[in-house]
Amino acid sequence: MFAFSLLALVATSSRSAPQPLLAVAASASTEAGNPQQSSAPIGGSLTGVFEADDYPADALDLNQQGSVGVLVRVDPRGAVSDCTITSSSGFPALDAQTCRIVWLRARFTPARDPSGKPVASTYEQRIVWGIGEDDEGAGSDPFMVRWVVSEWQNGYPYCRNELSGAAENEAAGPSQCPAYLAGIPASLPESAKTSPTLVIEQRFSVAAPSTASIAPTDRFIGREVARLNINGAGKVTSCTVLEAAGIIPPQVSRACLITAKRYERKKDARGKPVPFTAYYTISLYGHSPN
Repeated sequence: MFAFSLLALVATSSRSAPQPLLAVAASASTEAGNPQQSSAPIGGSLTGVFEADDYPADALDLNQQGSVGVLVRVDPRGAVSDCTITSSSGFPALDAQTCRIVWLRARFTPARDPSGKPVASTYEQRIVWGIGEDDEGAGSDPFMVRWVVSEWQNGYPYCRNELSGAAENEAAGPSQCPAYLAGIPASLPESAKTSPTLVIEQRFSVAAPSTASIAPTDRFIGREVARLNINGAGKVTSCTVLEAAGIIPPQVSRACLITAKRYERKKDARGKPVPFTAYYTISLYGHSPN
């Protein structure tokens, strides 16, 4: 029986980190009198309360980007009393997440009237949601990365990497699995823990899906297959999960989040960039020696 964590899926073609970009405009006003000091977000800008992990997963899957205008009402204590969308990004997930983060995290230095008394006020800003991209893009040649986890050393799982295709130029061989995934076995049923080793495969292919070849003595655990439509500029225009079978723990699921958002361009015989379709597959299975 294995008792170890899954290692992190660090793709050869890792996605660029999504991030809220800088706001393009901001203004403040009071609701009562002419203030000596307008309200202002602590830290100077609302963008400071957003983090890369705040990007809505569904919006990231669909490559949705845009700017959201918000009107924030600030009470005399500097707390948010209301958040209203004044200009939509065109994507409900981005609009809703903008006000959600403002409600959760934004704090203000309150506006003051001429006598110095804190007063209620409003603050407007535009938040731009964008997905960071590598100018060169990830490699678009097929690759396979396989991690085999079979033992513990000093309390941490031990891994062996096996690479092929475009991944062959990456470092392969034994390594220690990341410790922060140590709780993963709890996500798997007991029936999935009867093999001596756990195998995680990550495959990127063009034109047709490439899946793991599982021997009769191996035990299937889970698989996720996603189709990527990539335009002539190498940008992923859509990512659709075609198959989600068995059990894939949350830390390694959602192929559309792991895969890159931009790839090297494909060209036709005349050298003209053309759109293409690619597939990204994650497979988990228990391996038993013959």
